[in-house]
Amino acid sequence: AGALLLPRASAAARPGALEMHGEFEVYLRRFAWAYEQQALASHALAARESRAKKGTGLVSCLRDVHDVYFAAKFNLGHTTTFEQVCPKYSVPASLVLQERLSHQLDLVERHLLGEIEARSGSFFDALGALHTLGAAVLRGRDQATRCRAKQAALAESLCGTSMRVRRLRRVRQHAAKVLRVLELVREVTEAADALPLLLQGGDYLSVHDLIGDIRSVMAREQLAGVAALRGIPERLTTAMATTDRAIASAVFAALADAPAERGAVVAAAVEAAAGELSTAGQKPPCLLERSARAATTSGVTVHLEEDAVTLRRAVLPPLLAGLMRSGRLAETLGMLRGKMSAETKTAIKATIAHVLPLLRMGVSADDEESIESAEECTSLAERLRALSPARFVALLSAVSATVDTLLKRAQAVHVAVETAYSASPAKQWQVKSGRLQQGDEMRRLQSDASVLLSGAGAESDASKEAMRESAMIATAIADAAEARWARLLGVRSAEHVTLPLAALAALSSAAQVFMARAEVARGRPCYSLRGTVQSQCTAWLNALSSNAEHKLAALLDTETWLPVPTPETLQIIAASLVEVHRGEADVGTQGDRICMYNRDGLADSASGVDGGDCGPSSVEIHYVPVGGERYHLVRAALTASQSVRALLDAATALPPLAPEVPYRVASLLRLFNTRSCRLVLGAGALQTAGLKSITAKHLALASQALTFFMTALHCMIAEARASLPLPRSGVAAAELERVVADMSKHQAEIHAKLLAIMRERLNLHVGRLPEVQARWAASKTAPRVDEPPSAFAASLVKEVGVLHRVLSPLLNEGELRTIFGRVTGALAKGAAVALSSASEMNPSPRFRAWMAADARALCACFSALPGAESKCVPLEELVVEDGN
Repeated sequence: AGALLLPRASAAARPGALEMHGEFEVYLRRFAWAYEQQALASHALAARESRAKKGTGLVSCLRDVHDVYFAAKFNLGHTTTFEQVCPKYSVPASLVLQERLSHQLDLVERHLLGEIEARSGSFFDALGALHTLGAAVLRGRDQATRCRAKQAALAESLCGTSMRVRRLRRVRQHAAKVLRVLELVREVTEAADALPLLLQGGDYLSVHDLIGDIRSVMAREQLAGVAALRGIPERLTTAMATTDRAIASAVFAALADAPAERGAVVAAAVEAAAGELSTAGQKPPCLLERSARAATTSGVTVHLEEDAVTLRRAVLPPLLAGLMRSGRLAETLGMLRGKMSAETKTAIKATIAHVLPLLRMGVSADDEESIESAEECTSLAERLRALSPARFVALLSAVSATVDTLLKRAQAVHVAVETAYSASPAKQWQVKSGRLQQGDEMRRLQSDASVLLSGAGAESDASKEAMRESAMIATAIADAAEARWARLLGVRSAEHVTLPLAALAALSSAAQVFMARAEVARGRPCYSLRGTVQSQCTAWLNALSSNAEHKLAALLDTETWLPVPTPETLQIIAASLVEVHRGEADVGTQGDRICMYNRDGLADSASGVDGGDCGPSSVEIHYVPVGGERYHLVRAALTASQSVRALLDAATALPPLAPEVPYRVASLLRLFNTRSCRLVLGAGALQTAGLKSITAKHLALASQALTFFMTALHCMIAEARASLPLPRSGVAAAELERVVADMSKHQAEIHAKLLAIMRERLNLHVGRLPEVQARWAASKTAPRVDEPPSAFAASLVKEVGVLHRVLSPLLNEGELRTIFGRVTGALAKGAAVALSSASEMNPSPRFRAWMAADARALCACFSALPGAESKCVPLEELVVEDGN
């Protein structure tokens, strides 16, 4: 469209007409667009008219024919349809209807034929237009084919050369890539061949770097299918495993398998043993002192410190860094933990083998032949049992020094691991070999590998595991050392039961020092060793308590209940039980007091209690002075005070035993209380000690011992509440308070016994009162003002005076007032009743005067006694009645 077709000129032009149309081009260009628009409008109008004419016949049919005939379900057989077509049936109407229907059918047929004719014309017109369009399409295709042929020829002539240039450039790029791949293959092969040389030189970090670079290059896609590199991964895996084993071996050699360090460890142990003996006040054996002096002179300790610093700063960091890169640091540290545990056992064994012969030598021995003779046919356990307590503690100090050295090495490993993981990622060891430094591609790959390797210092699960394993090395060393300590203590468990308190305190102190170091190193308590030390201390305490109870029971069975000379040593020991609450005890002498106890808990000078020689320096006194008071103690009470003091000093020297000591003290004093009650009040001493009778003096000394122990128990109760923790302090204090209650009850029974004795004497003299009354009745003279008392009053006064003379030198003022207060009250009341009864039987004035004289004598006697200020009221009333 768009091409304007004008009518062609006739073949025979008119005269004067132009044969060419070129001159009409301007006219055509001017009116072509308007003509084209007019032609398009004419064609559209003709098309609309043709479409309008096509439907006029049908419209006329609808207008002329009734609508019922065009219904979809038209059927004259239906009654309704028939009534609509023929409403009134008749023969003429039927004929008219038939004619009309025939006319309408003809009309419909005629219009239908017209419509069919119109549509048939349109169809043929459309078919002609379609054929014309097909011809035009064929012509267009031929023209397009010719244009394409011309374009191809033109492209071939213009772009052929440039296409060949591009193709050749691609070929060159592919060849360059292949050449670079071949160069990388060659360099990877050479680097893999260089790995054994680096391993032989001990450059483990360079091996790790080189393996990382090779693996980074192998991971590239261009080397994925290269047949020449198929064996490289296996070689790298083998080289990495060999490197890890070599690094682990180097770490083991630097820490666990250092033969040069073993001599230094033993030398440090010898020095510690000699120092322990010097501290204990004993002269070390000659060879031990000489070895310690040599170790100190050679600077072994300083060498150990420098060695730990060297391990931490120079040897360990590169080795641990290599293990970090391979990811086997935690595994190697776990293996090192087992190695260090075994090394601990070996080092302790070597220390014992070296130090034990030196400790077993005599002080004057100076040659090695004595060492060999000391080793004749004896096992290690027998040699350990043969050591004195001080030398055994010195051996334990040597073992502790050995363990300290090994713990320093473990600390060096832990510090090195912490340093490796806390270092900056930029601070990495670089590959020293320059074999893989060719080309930009290789440098970029090395940079990527360095970035990957720098993540070794980041906090991750692997780093946490490595840190835990490094900390467990010290734990393994402490565990092995704790087990060896427990075995050493277990070998001498039978000897430890019989040790003096000072020796056991030194042993416990050494064990506590070691356990404190081990607990700091591993971060948890030494339950096993603490249990061993606690069990041995408890066994020692059981033996001490048992021996003290057996000795006390034996002494009580032979006790005569008389004061004995008290040496100065025992005075100090007994007085310390009561003076502790007043702050009068000398703290500086506590260590000396601990050292003077034997294994039975008795002082070495206790022979004075048994009646032996007290020594030239002992003071011949029969009491214990405490704060202005004098306590007269029998032999069994002094022995019990010694045992109690030994138990209290054990609680001070051995803190783990402090909760148990109050119960042992309570048991010992309860034994003293019950046995003394049975022997004195129950008169058991008549059979056991051969006494003829139990006198007031015996009762007084038993009461005096009870007073002393009750005073001491009150001090112990206050001390227990102040020193022990709350759950145990209350129970221990309650146990001691029960003993105090038992003793108080026992003492009250003793006082009651004294009162009963005096009442018996009163009853005896009251029975003689009728004889006195008969003499008064037979007398013819009246009594004088200064009339002496009768035999009744004189005898009673004499009885009271004897009791006062017996008790006053033995008992304290408070106890005297208690006893005589009760005695005078009972005697005054009984005498008053007896005299009143007698006066009622004979109410004569003369008889009453004699009675008043006796009452005045008794009042004068009773008033002079302690604690009897208001007890003579009944007698005073008799005197007043006589005056009236």
